[in-house]
Amino acid sequence: MNYLFFEVHDRAAQVLRQLPNSRKVSVFDDFLKRNWRQTIEQIKDLSEKTICIVLTTIKIFTEGYERWYPACKCTKKVYPADGMYFCESCNRHVLSTTPRFKLQAHVMDEKNTTTFVIFDQEASAVLNTSCADLVDASSKNPGDSMLPPEIMTLIDWTFLFKIEVDNRANSRFQPSYRMKKICVDHEIISNLLAANPPAAAGPYLLLTTPISNENVASSSSDLATAS
Repeated sequence: MNYLFFEVHDRAAQVLRQLPNSRKVSVFDDFLKRNWRQTIEQIKDLSEKTICIVLTTIKIFTEGYERWYPACKCTKKVYPADGMYFCESCNRHVLSTTPRFKLQAHVMDEKNTTTFVIFDQEASAVLNTSCADLVDASSKNPGDSMLPPEIMTLIDWTFLFKIEVDNRANSRFQPSYRMKKICVDHEIISNLLAANPPAAAGPYLLLTTPISNENVASSSSDLATAS
């Protein structure tokens, strides 16, 4: 079987961004040794909360869903209140906010589909732009039905996702999963498929579009944001 993969630009550094106080783990170990690969069908059947690696292709972004949220300096979502904004995490009013990505991507593998939530660090890395810059260049409305072309370019891209699975908190009919990291490393994807061949051939789209320098990033700080 033939598989088409991402051709990562030479300047793209294959590094893992870690939280300041966390123990460094190589990208290879994180995606191939510390966590096991599952298909979408398998993750839907998991009863325990866990972390999995899934190879999927982004097919569409959910319409009618806010693709970014106004955030406090602590990165948590804020809400309009008394002519300002209120941060429940900091328990205070704030005057200025920063937009942060929260994209709902409809993804598929060889046999199934589901929804992944992509947070700010990963979205900024693969789009090679910050949410603030994208919002300034497009609509100020987070729920605008017209997706910016920068986001549309991610459709049909195949990524290796590290996701958090907790089906107990999921909708039975429309489950979604929080994405923790993204990997586009050709060697890592090749090694994963060699050790765990998929049930059916891709196809996986070959792209030559440059990826930002940090194409594998952690979104742990975003996981506590309001849904």
